[in-house]
Amino acid sequence: MCINKKNGDVYVAGNFTNGSGNRYVAKFNGSNWTELGGANSLAANGIINSITIDKEGYVYAVGNFTNSSGKSYVAKFNGTSWIELGGVNSLAPNGQINTICADATSNIFIGGLFKNIINNEYVAEYSCKTDTINFFQTIPSDSQIIFGGQTLHSAGNYIDTLQNYNGCDSLIILHLTTRPTGVSSISNYREKIKIYPNPTNQSLVVSQQEIISKIEIINIFGEIIFTQTPSYKTQHHSVDVSNLNCGIYFIKVTDNKGNSINSKFIKR
Repeated sequence: MCINKKNGDVYVAGNFTNGSGNRYVAKFNGSNWTELGGANSLAANGIINSITIDKEGYVYAVGNFTNSSGKSYVAKFNGTSWIELGGVNSLAPNGQINTICADATSNIFIGGLFKNIINNEYVAEYSCKTDTINFFQTIPSDSQIIFGGQTLHSAGNYIDTLQNYNGCDSLIILHLTTRPTGVSSISNYREKIKIYPNPTNQSLVVSQQEIISKIEIINIFGEIIFTQTPSYKTQHHSVDVSNLNCGIYFIKVTDNKGNSINSKFIKR
């Protein structure tokens, strides 16, 4: 059992199962019990021996449940879904994990029946390093972009946090500058973009209220690595990203009025 000190939510786990016969982490919010992450979001195929919560409020679970490769792993609930901490088979212990705890800086420690290469049991530590990614963008002075849920009109430096594919947070810093333009003001422009699924490993669907005229994908160094112009008028367009390396990317969508919206996605 553990308690989220930020909101008082209580989490418990063990050998109890849901209607599908899978173990799960139960959450009590003061009024109701629910399955953390939704029904079968964790779908543990074995006993959950221990859970913990870090200073950011993320929940972790360990036990004798395994992934698709038959390896025990540390499951992390990042507020949206359960992921394998560190990436698939990053730990791959040769035995079950019995206990887990987090320190004041969110380092994770686990122990159990797994052994190292000289056949000794050990305590494994996972230290999550925060990456800082700088992204540079220039827009017309009477235009705007959406970044981290904010609609930005003015030059400045803006910070957003992105959950990385391996379980660590990345800080995205947007360095925004403006340039003069003679185009009439569009300060009332408020269309928002939807990008899904995110993360993705195959395709990315872009959806917005205006006609899409151009889509650009930009790497973390600010380089445009992909440009596509839909061959027909559409507000929804699918982009094949299967050839991209795993990591964080930005996507810039320009509509038929010349307005641009920036968002970000993870390629797994």
